[in-house]
Amino acid sequence: MKRRVLSGLGVLVVFSAAAWALLNRQWLRDSYIVRSTTLQPASEALRTDIELTSKGDFIYKASQAAVEEPNEFNQACRGVAREQSIVLGCYTKQRMYMYNVKDQRLNGVKQVTAAHELLHAVYERMPESEQSQVNNLLESTAAAITDQRFKDTMAEYRRNEPGQINNELHSIIGTEIDVIPEQLEQHYQKYLQNRTKIVRYAKQYEQTFTGLDDEIKGYDAALESLEQQKLTLESSLQVQQSSIEAQNRRLEATRASGDINGYNNAVPVYNNQIREYNLAISKLKQIVANYNEIVKKRNTLATTQNDLAKQLDSNYQPL
Repeated sequence: MKRRVLSGLGVLVVFSAAAWALLNRQWLRDSYIVRSTTLQPASEALRTDIELTSKGDFIYKASQAAVEEPNEFNQACRGVAREQSIVLGCYTKQRMYMYNVKDQRLNGVKQVTAAHELLHAVYERMPESEQSQVNNLLESTAAAITDQRFKDTMAEYRRNEPGQINNELHSIIGTEIDVIPEQLEQHYQKYLQNRTKIVRYAKQYEQTFTGLDDEIKGYDAALESLEQQKLTLESSLQVQQSSIEAQNRRLEATRASGDINGYNNAVPVYNNQIREYNLAISKLKQIVANYNEIVKKRNTLATTQNDLAKQLDSNYQPL
């Protein structure tokens, strides 16, 4: 009898252990990876820079976070929908990859990308009940955000990945939106010690693009104004030229008729027309010179903007 009781207890213990392992299989998998995997130096540096909590640190390591060069990054993220946000990374098969952006003008992009992809890993590991609670907070927060770039980004996700809206909101709001409800802030604080720092990084390199874009728009407005001035002045010059030619014909006719006094009285009017015409020509030349100078500046900025965009394109390979 005693043996049967012990045997029954043994079965219960084995069953309980198996049930616990099943319920905690994600944690067991993550724990094994954390113990057996060493992150690359670039990934370690990012881990330190984004200041993770112990929970965030554990998931970052479990996701085998890697900073990759173009070929390796494209291979790892092949077939994965690209982020519509301002980051360049992917989270696939419980691994996170960040593209190794090297341009110093884009400092911060890798940090924001690392935090963004980490939050995807966090979201995947959240129990359904917690996901549901967080989703409600995310949706209400997103509805109150008026930033046009944010709205455009989410519109892209709704068109291309409607099933991933809450998952993307979780990463985008956590890394790009500075003021959020306290309850949602407390959620992110479980994983990020200094979320404000991440948002600051995002705004820093986003401003690199928006600043260039604003300058280009300013130049475009100036060019449009100068073009209109040029057209108006050219039209005026045509009228002036016709008037001068008519006046010249009248002068010649007056002189041919022998009316010397009439001729002499008309010459100052004619000369004044010539002076005004020449001044208008000089003004037109200045407008054209200003226009050409602004075009040069505008094209230089556009080249810079295009070059920066290429730095965020893992498919771009410099010659």
